[in-house]
Amino acid sequence: HTLALFAENRTVLGDGWAVVSGLRADRITLQVTNHRAVTATNPAVFDIDYQPVTGRLGLVKDLSPAWQLYAQFSTAADPPSGVLATAGFSALRDFDLTRGRQVEIGSKASLDQGRGEVRVALYDIVRRNLSMTDPNDRTKVVAIGRQSSHGIELSARWAPSPAWTATGHLSYTAARYDDFAETVGTAVVSRAGMRPPNTPDWVAGAELGWKPAAAWTLSADWRHVGRRYANNANTVWDDAYDLFGASLTWRPDARLTVRARIANLADKVYAATVGASTLAYLGAPRTWSLGADWRF
Repeated sequence: HTLALFAENRTVLGDGWAVVSGLRADRITLQVTNHRAVTATNPAVFDIDYQPVTGRLGLVKDLSPAWQLYAQFSTAADPPSGVLATAGFSALRDFDLTRGRQVEIGSKASLDQGRGEVRVALYDIVRRNLSMTDPNDRTKVVAIGRQSSHGIELSARWAPSPAWTATGHLSYTAARYDDFAETVGTAVVSRAGMRPPNTPDWVAGAELGWKPAAAWTLSADWRHVGRRYANNANTVWDDAYDLFGASLTWRPDARLTVRARIANLADKVYAATVGASTLAYLGAPRTWSLGADWRF
């Protein structure tokens, strides 16, 4: 059972300044009945109750009608193991909610008389009291005292003419364990300073669209995902990969849109996720799709 109350506010201070804020109070109650064999680690019935309060506070400055700067501080609370419905008793018993805080500064600007837009953001995130699936054994949960990440995100859009549109994004994330002791055999090994599994450093993408006629749009897209480690020790990894796609969209009127798309155009074999012991979950091969949206 969940109950949430939240409020948001924006106060204009004058001279292009504004304060944005938000506050959220949650009540999360979980009641579990165990239909499996009852043991000390899996009792017949147990209850968990969480009451987190989170919020955000930001400051925005309009440097001009087309250029804004902002800074924001926010907090968050997430269920252990990601989802309460699938978390085991050990994770719920041993961990409180995962707590996080984020500091972000950035800017947004329009250019070329509104035909283009550029966004940039710098962020620093810290999360405490995490629980995650052990990459070496998907049936176990390991505890991470603290994990942090900081990075930069860039995105841009430009329509130099009614027939052409270009978009792109680039992000870099430096993520690491700050406080994490992992049991390896009979020893306890510190993983402080290591990058969490399946966390790429670089992610980028771009799309180019061309309208040869009013109702038709031909697009090509590219996606890049950087190296990802497969274990907490960072001794096993999968190299970066690139995917290409293409699509053709037909929109005869405002109500009907038909789109044909080819994903993974080069039919590249790549690992969508990686795990220890050289295990990998492959991504989709070349895929054709046809879809239609009709508004009535």
